[in-house]
Amino acid sequence: MLSDHERCIQWCKEHNLLSSSINCPRQGCENTLNWQRRAASGDGFVWRCSKKNCNGQASIRQNSWFSGSKLSIEKVIALTYAWAHSYTTTQAMHETSLDDESTSSEPVIDWYNYCREVCADRIMKHHAGPIGGPGSTVEIDESKFGKRKYHRGRFIEGQWVFGGICRETEACFLVPVERRDRDTLLPIICAQILPGTRVMSDLWKSYDCLQNEGYQHLTVNHSLNFVDPDTGAHTQGIENTWWGVKRSMPRTGTSKDLFDSYLQEWLWRQHYKSDPFGNIIEHIADLYNVRV
Repeated sequence: MLSDHERCIQWCKEHNLLSSSINCPRQGCENTLNWQRRAASGDGFVWRCSKKNCNGQASIRQNSWFSGSKLSIEKVIALTYAWAHSYTTTQAMHETSLDDESTSSEPVIDWYNYCREVCADRIMKHHAGPIGGPGSTVEIDESKFGKRKYHRGRFIEGQWVFGGICRETEACFLVPVERRDRDTLLPIICAQILPGTRVMSDLWKSYDCLQNEGYQHLTVNHSLNFVDPDTGAHTQGIENTWWGVKRSMPRTGTSKDLFDSYLQEWLWRQHYKSDPFGNIIEHIADLYNVRV
């Protein structure tokens, strides 16, 4: 599809990445613009008003996923595909031939960041909200990302994340926190976990109050057992989650501003792992909504 420019443009229109109709931007003109071939345009087409004596026109990228980019539409689609299938930046540069055009990986990094913004928007709009409930079990835990206690520069080290996962639905939440005290964690628990849930945790003191907050609280002493011999309580689900999240993080570290977006990306991939490319295209179309 990417080898044929017109076919690529048509595919973008069919998937609502490019608008199929647009109103004339000139003041006082209410005409609808038409597609017109224009060799001078990098995209080969422009929107142009058919009304006599009106020269209103607009880029076919207007208000779209491609707006403001100097990359070709084909390159943007290819980078989106590369992100969806977890290509490294080096692999993405090679597969899109960007390594032939530049030694900088900045275009790939930029589009990968844009994709994570789409993920964050989707998670917040469609998957945010409390998990668990009566008859459900949620495991909770905190984990530290990064190894060094002290750091320099822009890369984050030693970031704590508080998380929980529902055994029955696999619904999950991940929240970066600065502290792990009761005042920090309890409001998150109350916002993220429904009353009546069976909550399983380790013996961290900040969880001591959960029985008084409408939860059935079971604990496991990890210094003695992985699974409590009396209640069967364990936190292996959330511990496996930490392994998966940390494995998905860039090995070179990430800036503090982007740290949360990587968590949102991991959550998004858990929800849409069966067809990541098809889903990210759909979610881009929903976010940019060129049909409006």
